[in-house]
Amino acid sequence: RALTEAMFETVLASAWTQGGSPTKAYLNAFQKRKVATFSGNSTPFHNTDSNKVNNTVDIYIDPLGNEVRMIPSRQTPTDVVYFTDPEFVKVANLRGFRVLDIPRQGDYTGKLILNEAALEVCEEKAHAGIYDLTTS
Repeated sequence: RALTEAMFETVLASAWTQGGSPTKAYLNAFQKRKVATFSGNSTPFHNTDSNKVNNTVDIYIDPLGNEVRMIPSRQTPTDVVYFTDPEFVKVANLRGFRVLDIPRQGDYTGKLILNEAALEVCEEKAHAGIYDLTTS
């Protein structure tokens, strides 16, 4: 199924109903180009001074007023768009920062900074995703 503006609005409304307000959308280049075809961006902007045509959507504002920043990501699967609400995500330190000495080699004295952390999702329903999208 191809990504549509209606899918965007439905998923964002679902997250909003569950208490979230996603402000970031992670998507790959193919889906980012699909977002650029949404009706709100139907007229590409042409700057005659710099000979550039702007045909992109960096921030999408849905009917509920949520401003969602489009973040292109090479690591995002091609058939998925992820929506996150940073208010409900935090970094959980599993082991705090430690500084360790590295064995000396000649004139070289080194240190190692060690930390173990994970991304903690505080409220799963505040986030959303669109899956199984066409990739060509």
